[in-house]
Amino acid sequence: MARVVPCPEFGKAADEIAVAGTADSDDAMDKFEDFVEKQAYGDSREFIVFGGSPEYENVFPDDDTAVVKFHIARNGAFRVEKDGGKGDGLQKWVVK
Repeated sequence: MARVVPCPEFGKAADEIAVAGTADSDDAMDKFEDFVEKQAYGDSREFIVFGGSPEYENVFPDDDTAVVKFHIARNGAFRVEKDGGKGDGLQKWVVK
C-alpha cells in the first residue's frame, strides 16, 4: 500500500496514530507540529512529498482507515530501539 498511498511518519506522529488507533489524536497532532517546525523538516522525505506547509488533516485524514491500519501494522511489525550498552563507546540500535 505504501507504494500507492503515501504513508509518512512525520517524526513520531505515525507512532501516536498507531497507539491511538485513529488519526484523530491530539498527541499525534502535537508530534506532527513538532516535526514540521524543526529545521530538519526541509531535508526530510515528508517535505519532498507534502511541501513546506503541510496540513495535518491532509496528511493524515481520519476517514482514511487504510493509512491508519498501515501504521498500526507497521508499528506492531518491528521496533528500532537502543540496546542500552555503549561498551565500545557507540550506541547500538536493535530491530525488534
